[in-house]
Amino acid sequence: MTRSATSAEAAAASAKAFTPTPFRLPTPSPFCRDISIDTGHGYRVAASVWSSSSVASSRGEKSSSSSSPGGGRLRVLAMHGFLDNAATWDVFLGRIFAVAPDALEVVAIDFAGHGFSDHWPRQCNYALAEQAEAAALVVDQLGWESFALLCHSMGAEIGCLIAAALNDRVSHYIAIEGLGPWRGVKPMSATEDLRLYIDSRNRMFRPKKVHETVDAAAAARMKGMHPLSRDAARTLIRRSLSPADAPSSPTTSPPSSSTSSTSSTTSSSSTAGVIWSSDQRVSLPFQYVYAESAVAEFLAAISCPTLTVWGHTGMWNEFNVRGRAGLLGGGATVVTMPGGHHLHLEPDTAGPAIMETLLWLERQGVAVPYLAGKCAEDVLLPNNVGSPVKRLVLQKEEDRAKELDSMLTARL
Repeated sequence: MTRSATSAEAAAASAKAFTPTPFRLPTPSPFCRDISIDTGHGYRVAASVWSSSSVASSRGEKSSSSSSPGGGRLRVLAMHGFLDNAATWDVFLGRIFAVAPDALEVVAIDFAGHGFSDHWPRQCNYALAEQAEAAALVVDQLGWESFALLCHSMGAEIGCLIAAALNDRVSHYIAIEGLGPWRGVKPMSATEDLRLYIDSRNRMFRPKKVHETVDAAAAARMKGMHPLSRDAARTLIRRSLSPADAPSSPTTSPPSSSTSSTSSTTSSSSTAGVIWSSDQRVSLPFQYVYAESAVAEFLAAISCPTLTVWGHTGMWNEFNVRGRAGLLGGGATVVTMPGGHHLHLEPDTAGPAIMETLLWLERQGVAVPYLAGKCAEDVLLPNNVGSPVKRLVLQKEEDRAKELDSMLTARL
């Protein structure tokens, strides 16, 4: 085969979405099952569904809620942070479903280029607006007319765009460690961002590092941009890995290089182990840039109530949280509590965030029977019953903060 022919094949391959091969680990709960959603636009989105009907499905039974969409439960689209995946919600949702399996219907997605979702073609980028459109396609495919957003970090950035653009469909916006697109402590100019993007794109095509074992991959993830405990890292890599000898994305080799007809596969003698399943191009800069004026416009367009939760050692100082929260069209409750950037994922800090979320939903009129049948605090707050929590409620009613405090005291 000639060089021109192989180059043409490589170009054709890179113009299509690429589906990574999952290195599958067990799901964390009988209430969780993994699915794949065809967006109808040439690519698929992988997701975890959290629902009491997942148990019935695994047993081959018909769900009791199938006759009524959502079964009266609050439908929630859950979105993860940068370089994370849907497993970021395994601890948070696992504890909720342990005590309130019929309260929510959650679809936690892997963003494009993350987890087990498709990698977009080379000519596409992973801009926040593009990811927001993909998420909107998912809820359309699910047939959801109304839904809530549960978001972390980059997911909260994308959630802001969705809640603004679809403000007639988004009922609640829950943002953990994020509120609108991030600009950093010392943001670069748009020109500097673009220059870095072009330079970085030319250096993106490199082989992925092979980790010999899952434990080795977990150890590497512990040392990421936001350090994780061993337990949290092992939870997150449930949807992070591909076998090292699986077909690789055509976007990982330069478009001008010569590629053999067997480039998408490896021989049986290839190195064993695992690699990250994410597309390396998601790390390119400039894809996530918005001016603060645009962020303000998005926030003002959000008409639903907002809960935003921040860890004491998280990214509070990198956002103008109070200023941004004050712009939200539907008002906001701002909560700070012990924990870092992944406070919802860490087993020792997830509890207070869960309790605050359930109490806030109850205040919004969402029935969450999380105390029915057993003492929920033993599940939700195993180590943090006395953890200090601070709240700032930005609503027209001055007694909202007192109301929340009294409810929390009554529950605990």
